[in-house]
Amino acid sequence: MFRICILKKEDIDYLRSLNQFSEDFLEYLSTIRFTGDIYAIPEGTPVFPHEPLVRVKAPIIEAQLVETALLLAINHQTLIATKSRRIVQASEGRAVMEFGARRAHNFDAAILGARASLYCRLCGKCHYVFRKRIWCTCTWYNGALIYSKLRYRI
Repeated sequence: MFRICILKKEDIDYLRSLNQFSEDFLEYLSTIRFTGDIYAIPEGTPVFPHEPLVRVKAPIIEAQLVETALLLAINHQTLIATKSRRIVQASEGRAVMEFGARRAHNFDAAILGARASLYCRLCGKCHYVFRKRIWCTCTWYNGALIYSKLRYRI
């Protein structure tokens, strides 16, 4: 079991500035710690539709406070992994590269999306920062440079 401080002092100060909560409630929030349990399937495990990926067992307020962070971490990467797997399957053995960084919501989403697609046997990544930060055994290509070489015969 591990203990997580859910709200930081800055969070409590922000909530106090809204003048919507009693001091007793803010004091309670400042001392609350996650005391529950989180159960999850191992990362990279294939699952069927409607199968739970994560289960949180905790007092309701604690579970609600960690739920958003868990969903944020899981939903985007699950979406990318599922879509990547479908594309690889539809390619019928042809090479498929990941160019998700071009449409990601932010830099972190690009890195996490590239990481999530690792499980789907894509042949390469266009995101050089991903290659630099995260070790992987797939063949590396720089997609944008390959495109330039093909298009402009460099």
